[in-house]
Amino acid sequence: MKDVQAAAIVLGGSMGAGFLSGAELICFFPARGYLLPVLFFAALQGGLCALFLRLGRKYGGAQGVFSRLFARRAYLVQGALALATFVPCAGMLSGLDALFPALAPLPALLGLFLGALVLRFSLKGVSAVNALLVPLMLAFVFTAGGTRMEVGGFAAEGMGIFCFCRAAVYAGMNALLLAPVLMEAGKETTRPVLVSLLCALLLALAALVIRAAIGREGVNAQTAPLPFLYVMRGSKLFLVVCACAVFTSFLSALYPPYALC
Repeated sequence: MKDVQAAAIVLGGSMGAGFLSGAELICFFPARGYLLPVLFFAALQGGLCALFLRLGRKYGGAQGVFSRLFARRAYLVQGALALATFVPCAGMLSGLDALFPALAPLPALLGLFLGALVLRFSLKGVSAVNALLVPLMLAFVFTAGGTRMEVGGFAAEGMGIFCFCRAAVYAGMNALLLAPVLMEAGKETTRPVLVSLLCALLLALAALVIRAAIGREGVNAQTAPLPFLYVMRGSKLFLVVCACAVFTSFLSALYPPYALC
């Protein structure tokens, strides 16, 4: 059960609104020849997640890892990390308002309130919410996005080294944002490598489905602020699923300042 919870945290933290809407996938992967960069991204992020889970298992959670690596400066590093998460947390709250502009600022205030409420239960709360919402998010992607790959996904155009560099940056951003919560989850994870491998596979499949759906729709979808929403023809259900994705990634980003406090 602990391995399932760890997997839910990895996927919930990685599949934020930028991923689910396709905006990040358009930014970090080319329009043609995205197959190998996506697989490279998933493999690299899976390896980094396995590393953080194993560190947490070896040293007894995030606090043990920080103390081992930075000794008396551990709290300074944790403080800097908590301060750095202010930007993504603020962006995610503003993203909730952007999904439902007519209700702003209520979505952001509700997200902040629910986040604080969930974090009262610490990592158990985060893993429980992710375990509930992540399957729904994956089911929506695979149902609404379809499974037909475009020829462009296999094309050789645009597969220069720069494409793999962008994929590496994307994997590093996701893994570093998740690092504290993964190290804490790793404390009770029995098979960190297997968990990370399965998460990498699901993440790669979801990214390929979304990227292919956007590619099938054409230029208008690729230039839209929320490309997958364009594919879904403005579906209200998509907005709800996107809000769930914002919330799961928000919990992971908010965990470091909560843990420090």
